[in-house]
Amino acid sequence: MKKCSKCNADKVINDFYIDKRNNLPRSECKSCQNERNRQWRANNKDKNKQINIKNQLSFKLKNIYKITEEKLDEFVKFSDGRCSICLLKTKLYIDHDHITGKVRGLLCNSCNLGLGKFKDDVAILKNAIKYLGR
Repeated sequence: MKKCSKCNADKVINDFYIDKRNNLPRSECKSCQNERNRQWRANNKDKNKQINIKNQLSFKLKNIYKITEEKLDEFVKFSDGRCSICLLKTKLYIDHDHITGKVRGLLCNSCNLGLGKFKDDVAILKNAIKYLGR
């Protein structure tokens, strides 16, 4: 049994989260900690949103694109905040090869979607260029 530092109730060890730093049960029980977290999120909506966006980006970089934040910073610096195709300075998205998964660079939404619509196929893009040249 362990006493919660917040509600002072005696609870079984399974009612406490384990602190990953020292592998010991935390001082607050799960119920109290969850309530404290709910209140923090309600009082810090903007900050919580920023944290969620950063966590999602970190997850995508690591698990989907297989690059680090440092590598992404290199792409941003190289592109100077501009789309690698149309050169507009706008919000950029990570472009990757759908077959190899390798990141190619940063593109605006329109150019990124455009490549996707052309199935990343050079022959189709060349045909499109010929068509536009008529």
